[in-house]
Amino acid sequence: MESIPHKLSIIIPALNEEKNLSKTLHMLIESTPMWKDVEYVIIDDGSSDHTYEVAKGFSNQINTLLIRHSKPMGRGYSINEGYKRASGEYLIVFNGKKDTKSSEVKKIFSNFEKADIIISYQANTHERPLIRRVLSRLFTTIINFLFSKRIKYYNGSILLKKEHFNLISPKTSSYAFDCELILQLLNLKLSYIEVPVNDIFEDGRKTRSLNIRNICGVLSTVLRIFWQLRILRSK
Repeated sequence: MESIPHKLSIIIPALNEEKNLSKTLHMLIESTPMWKDVEYVIIDDGSSDHTYEVAKGFSNQINTLLIRHSKPMGRGYSINEGYKRASGEYLIVFNGKKDTKSSEVKKIFSNFEKADIIISYQANTHERPLIRRVLSRLFTTIINFLFSKRIKYYNGSILLKKEHFNLISPKTSSYAFDCELILQLLNLKLSYIEVPVNDIFEDGRKTRSLNIRNICGVLSTVLRIFWQLRILRSK
């Protein structure tokens, strides 16, 4: 792949990821040699461990923008803030927990400029715990039905232009942020392609997406977007 003469901002939300953040950053550095300029926007979302110190340790090695919250504000809030403060022409999010590999990240970047939006989806869902698999499929099916879409997965990494993000205004702080982002971008009539990637599923790791607060946040976000994009537009 030829060198990409644009600046990329990688947003990395992290909550108590001192054991994984360094691995994530090394993996992303290995994955981005084709980009002329890369900015790493690392958001420590109120960690109680040494996540921030790990991030700060990379500040002399790579171009970093460090954001630190005094208390957890939510994954959606962190990503939204990272997008707004990023200076790159292109934006993408990867989690601080290192849930993918360099080879999979490169698959996403290999599709650069083939569409306005590059959306990754899990190709190895069979490796996820059964309950997570069922709930994810149910969520995707419901969203596609409500909004007449055929998206394979709403929680993957999304490569988009900063100028397109500036045209929308995602509001949720919940785990539905990626879903709201995709739906609002598609509402702009932008083109997209979906790229299959193999994710890493850490054994024994508890997900925060299934707590009551996040479930309520997802439900309220879906209802709000449905009102904005389907009901109001039909009037």
